[in-house]
Amino acid sequence: MVVSKTQIYTLLITACILLQGRFFHILNASQNLTIVLCFCIILAFLLAITDKNASASKWSLHYILLVLLVVVLPQTAYAFVQGETIEGYIDTIRGILNILLLVPVLKLINRKQGIHELLDTIMALTTISLFLLLINSFFLNNFNIQLMPFEYYARPSTARWNRLRLFLISDFTAFVSIYSFCRYLNKSTKNIRYLVSFLICLITEIYVEQTRMLYMAIVASCILIYARSLKSRKPLFYFLSAIIAVLGILGDWFSSFFDIFSVHNETLGISTMIRLREYEYAFKIIRAHPFLGRGMVSQYLYDVTIDGFRFQYNHTDIGIIGCITYIGLIGTIVLFIVPYIRMIKTLRVCPYNERDSFEYNFLFGLCVFIGITSFTILITDNARIFVWPFVLALNEYVRRRWLNGNIELI
Repeated sequence: MVVSKTQIYTLLITACILLQGRFFHILNASQNLTIVLCFCIILAFLLAITDKNASASKWSLHYILLVLLVVVLPQTAYAFVQGETIEGYIDTIRGILNILLLVPVLKLINRKQGIHELLDTIMALTTISLFLLLINSFFLNNFNIQLMPFEYYARPSTARWNRLRLFLISDFTAFVSIYSFCRYLNKSTKNIRYLVSFLICLITEIYVEQTRMLYMAIVASCILIYARSLKSRKPLFYFLSAIIAVLGILGDWFSSFFDIFSVHNETLGISTMIRLREYEYAFKIIRAHPFLGRGMVSQYLYDVTIDGFRFQYNHTDIGIIGCITYIGLIGTIVLFIVPYIRMIKTLRVCPYNERDSFEYNFLFGLCVFIGITSFTILITDNARIFVWPFVLALNEYVRRRWLNGNIELI
């Protein structure tokens, strides 16, 4: 039996997704798991760059090379100068190594001559994982029964709305939410499984992870996708009216929800107060370390006191500004800003007759989501960057298609 390169790509990329998600959160995080994941990523990348039978854009290879030269090499030296351990370095470098998946993912898409098979696989794996988390969380919250060995690391006293809270439930939650919404919205692919997947992703984000910016950005992206797909304004009027009705019915809940953003509510609004202080401290770091930041190190949390207010500084709380304090201005421009601008430019080169297509809506939704969340949660943060090469691969695929193949290939 001869195994094709397409099957090898599929196997390696699926293995990477499962390892990153700790096999539906059943396995605990460990250095061995991290090493196996890094090995699979590097193996997939080496296979891709030696594969002459499937093309990828030259930009993708240039991007990876630039990130390695401008971010990884100087940050590696900087980390060890600061006394980083080998164990800490392996755990830290794993995040940015995920960008190597850009080339194998893009070559797999081109071998399959389309994106839907890969994206449907990602949707299925993510939906199963989130559904298991949702069920387990429901039984924990209501009956104090843990069905599966998931690691919950926030107690009811610190979690929102007195529920157990699990952070970073999946790298693909927003990605799959927007994908499944676009697929369900598309008349040619309208299928109940996409609606089910969208609802599971959104409900799990609200109920389990409870990160307000994420689910607000998902909803905002989907509303804009839906609004721009309408041929008349009447359905949008009904849609907005339904939202207003829900706000009226659940007025008390939304009142407590908006209290979370208030710096005057010292119980519910404490995270907003901390973020404002983090922004204040971040600008001090940027002025002191503009080029390399504080460094890409494993111990990136700092206890800080400003005007008698004591808090723990975490650059991942404040999006793109936090990223600058972590890897510096140049690193942030190369890693995130340049490819994000390229995504926006891709939308602009789309032919007008394609602007109602699934691909345009999906890329548009991702651009909106990334733009909204970049002020508090950046997609290239070490803990969230795994999805980034998949986003960039999608962008390169549709860019090539919309430019009628007029794009440099490797």
